[in-house]
Amino acid sequence: MVNSAPTDALAMALPPEKALILCGGLQSSGTTLVSYCFLQRGDTDGVLDADKLAGAAKDSETRLAGFVFGPNDISRETRIRMQPGRAAMIPMITHCILATRAHGLEILDGPYSDISNIDGFATECAQGRDLGFDGKTLIHPSHIEACNAIFTPPAEEVAEARKIIAAFERPENASRGAIQLDGRMVERLHADMARRTIAIADAIAAMAN
Repeated sequence: MVNSAPTDALAMALPPEKALILCGGLQSSGTTLVSYCFLQRGDTDGVLDADKLAGAAKDSETRLAGFVFGPNDISRETRIRMQPGRAAMIPMITHCILATRAHGLEILDGPYSDISNIDGFATECAQGRDLGFDGKTLIHPSHIEACNAIFTPPAEEVAEARKIIAAFERPENASRGAIQLDGRMVERLHADMARRTIAIADAIAAMAN
């Protein structure tokens, strides 16, 4: 990934000195074709204006794909201490997650600074996944294995997702909003969630091949 200056649409929403745009690119004949951008903000304005910034995704020129939550910068600006569990930051985290979801964006958790503490990293990684983050930015290769394991849907979860989709695809369930499956009520929204689980698992499997 490479850093880029803010686009005009984003610049209207935030001062450029406080923005970091992480752009992923595809190389073609020596030219980088930008395919997506992630906006990293770790300041109080970025949190307060999360919905406005996420709204920039509607501008095709920005190609904004999501946010990166910056806990260390937020700690600096708010004076919140970085503690295990990040309890004091959870309201800000959920605020940013809600903003991205409202505009159809992804959001990545920020890095974990205690590089040698793999158990602590794994705990924070799992917390981020459960809070709704789509992944985590990393600052050291030793974190890759744990991060991949935590954000990869487990085999049993994928199998359950396939079972849910198959159940709703039965003719007798085609028009139902909710069904009973293995003694549990399953709504059609769970089928939507199941499709996302399968899409993630399939994408990871394709990368491995």
